[in-house]
Amino acid sequence: MGASSSLLLLQPPSSIRAVNLIVASSPARLQEDVAVDFGQTKKGTISAPGQEGCLLGSTQYVFNIEEEDCEPVFFGLSIFLINLNNQEIKLYARIGQKVAIEEGKVIADYYSDPISNGKSLLINAANRPPLQPGKYYFAVSNCGSEAADYELIFSGSFIDYFSPFALITRVEIKEDELLMYGCYPKKGAKLFLNRERKGSIRHDERRPHGLVISKKADKIAPGKTVKLHLKFRNGIISNEFKFTRPIN
Repeated sequence: MGASSSLLLLQPPSSIRAVNLIVASSPARLQEDVAVDFGQTKKGTISAPGQEGCLLGSTQYVFNIEEEDCEPVFFGLSIFLINLNNQEIKLYARIGQKVAIEEGKVIADYYSDPISNGKSLLINAANRPPLQPGKYYFAVSNCGSEAADYELIFSGSFIDYFSPFALITRVEIKEDELLMYGCYPKKGAKLFLNRERKGSIRHDERRPHGLVISKKADKIAPGKTVKLHLKFRNGIISNEFKFTRPIN
């Protein structure tokens, strides 16, 4: 299926969140979502921008990561973007929402550098943000002088750990609770904040291996960066995770 293009022209970005837009005078075509899975290949075409800048394709490819007990730490999502006719193209990805344009900026969580041949984008537990349950949206832009033909290949890579292990992949604060997502033994643990012990944690009833919760959120002031790790009863110690509490 060919990928149509929305008539939005954007300047080549210096960063993912700094893209100036020029809206073309012609009306934009309707966006299309295409579901994809491991092992699938999708081809598409994006029209030439028509002037200096880039054209964001209107087709967005949607890959769903199912929620399980643990966070998805045992595999990575690998997307290979192949340029079929030597134009300058770029791949964007966003968790939970479509790759969007807001106030002249492309809003996305990941992106590849502009390419003229082939480029892969790997998302796993080591990324920031890390691979996590939910829908991932992928979009391609064309910054070349002609229409761009491309191919996207969706595949997975497996990650092996020495077992047993404990891994923190992401942290957030909700109300007075510190939520630490990852993959853990199903046993009690102690929380260490900047390597100082701060008390026990509890395992989430629904996801005991994937989410542990502490009531020590008040120990982290807004805007402050801390290092967190967990020590379990069986002696397993998690990775040290750097977390900055949002100001708002």
